[in-house]
Amino acid sequence: DRDGFVIDKSMVYDVLCLLVEVSVHSDISCYNDIFETAFLQETKTYYHIESTIFLSDNNNSLSRYSKKAETRIAEEKERIDTYILRQTEEKLRNILNATLITQHGAMLLAYEDGLNSLLREHQLVYLGRIYGLYSRVGSMLDLFRESFYSYVKTTGSQYMNNQGGGSGTDPSTSTTSSPSVLCKKLTDLKLKSMEITLQCFQSDKLITRKIKDAFDEIVNVDVRWANYLAMYFDELLKGSKEVTNISSSGHLCYGA
Repeated sequence: DRDGFVIDKSMVYDVLCLLVEVSVHSDISCYNDIFETAFLQETKTYYHIESTIFLSDNNNSLSRYSKKAETRIAEEKERIDTYILRQTEEKLRNILNATLITQHGAMLLAYEDGLNSLLREHQLVYLGRIYGLYSRVGSMLDLFRESFYSYVKTTGSQYMNNQGGGSGTDPSTSTTSSPSVLCKKLTDLKLKSMEITLQCFQSDKLITRKIKDAFDEIVNVDVRWANYLAMYFDELLKGSKEVTNISSSGHLCYGA
C-alpha cells in the first residue's frame, strides 16, 4: 500500500478483527504476535530507509522534506481510519515521530536550506508545515523554538554590528547606514517575527517569549543602542527626510 500497490483494505480489516476476536478467547495475543509487532517493525525500517534516501536525493532540503513527511503522516492516519485497528494508532504515531522527525530534526534545521533560509525568504506555508511537524515531539519543538530565537538574535545583532562596525565603536562614525535605518531594520525584524509566529506557529506563547528575549539581548545588552536612539531623535528633530518617511510608515514603534 505504501508503495502504491492496490490492496483489499476491507479484507485486511476483517482479518485483523478476526485476530483480535481469537485473542479474546485464548491466552495468545494473536493480533499483537502475528500482525502488530511485525507491522510496526516494518514501518520503522521502511521510513528510516525512505527518509534517509529522500534527504540524500534532495540536498537535505527542509522545505521538501517537510512536505514529504507531512504527506506520509497523513497517509498513515488514513490507514488507521480505514483498516489498521485503533489500538495500534499511538504506537504507529511514536514510530513516525521517531523516524521522520526526531531522527533528522536537528540536522535539518541547521542545513543551508534549513529554518534560517525559510525565515529570510518569508516562506510562510513551509514554516507553518515545519512547525506542525516539530510540534509532534516535545524535544523537537523546544529545539525549533531555540533555532528561531537564535535566528532573531543573530540577525538583529548583525544589524547592530554592521551599523557600528563592532562592539565599542562610536556609531557616529559609521558609514554603513544611519541610526534611523537601523531602527527600521530592527522594527521590521520584530514585526515579521511576530507575524510569522501568529500565522505559522499558532501564536506559540513560548516563541513569543523567545522573540522578546532576543530583542532584550540585542537592545539592552548592547549600550550602543542608546546612542543610536539619541542620534535617531536628533535626526527627527532636524526634520530628516529619511526619518520622516520611516516614521510615517508606522514602523518606528519599537521601544528599548
